Amino acid sequence: MIMPRGESRQLYAWLPVIILVLVLVTLAVGGVALHYVEHYLIAATGDSLALAAADIADKLDTILFERYADTQVLAHSPVFRTRDVAAMTRHLNLNKEVYGYYLWLGVTDAKGRIVAATDPTSVGRDRSRSGWFRAVREQGGIYVEDAEPSEYGGGAFAVTFTAPIKGSRGEFLGTVSTRVRMTELEQVFERTVRAFQAQRGPAGRIEWQFMNRDGDLIVDSFLRQEGMVNLKVMGLPSALFVGTTQPGYVEETHLRRHVPVVTGYAQTEQRG
Repeated sequence: MIMPRGESRQLYAWLPVIILVLVLVTLAVGGVALHYVEHYLIAATGDSLALAAADIADKLDTILFERYADTQVLAHSPVFRTRDVAAMTRHLNLNKEVYGYYLWLGVTDAKGRIVAATDPTSVGRDRSRSGWFRAVREQGGIYVEDAEPSEYGGGAFAVTFTAPIKGSRGEFLGTVSTRVRMTELEQVFERTVRAFQAQRGPAGRIEWQFMNRDGDLIVDSFLRQEGMVNLKVMGLPSALFVGTTQPGYVEETHLRRHVPVVTGYAQTEQRG
């Protein structure tokens, strides 16, 4: 069968349009596929980062709860119900040596004066107006203070645990107060991040940060801006989501490099 020349010309005239449409359809399908792949990769990465953040938070919870329990046990030590300052100091130093997490340990009397400590220069100081002393004296239980710059150790960030020392009749005799250094807790971050990075390979650099409940940066893996930046005040979405939702991830703009990044986030839980 022979096609009439007029119809043949008409078909050839449509060919560029058909080819253009096919190309457009191919590009559209390719664009949808690329968008799907991109969305899948972001979701997979985000889920992995959220799990890593939750794992780190859980490990930190475990360590901090152990220090909480240690402080409680320490407060029940018979030596702190005596007036043997030398024995108290030896006991405090022993605990500091056994547990590398501690920056400082000290004992106050019922009036808030430090009578024994791992740092001799702090002995004799009046801490009756300190929040941790007043909280324990007035409420009677163990007091945990969020990570803040400590007066011991050159202003290094530390978590404060304080427990009451009570006599045989339950009377208040003073307090045992400890400071857990944040630099030791960084190892928890580093081990988890190294394992995560090994799974993902060299593609993509991982940065991590730890902030307190107010948003103050207390551990920073890259710029070491501890105490100089408040992530909530700066409006970082991941910082604002922490504490309001379960562990998750968010696409946001890197505050320093101004490039899109995926951030996993999770919150520690105060136990005890």
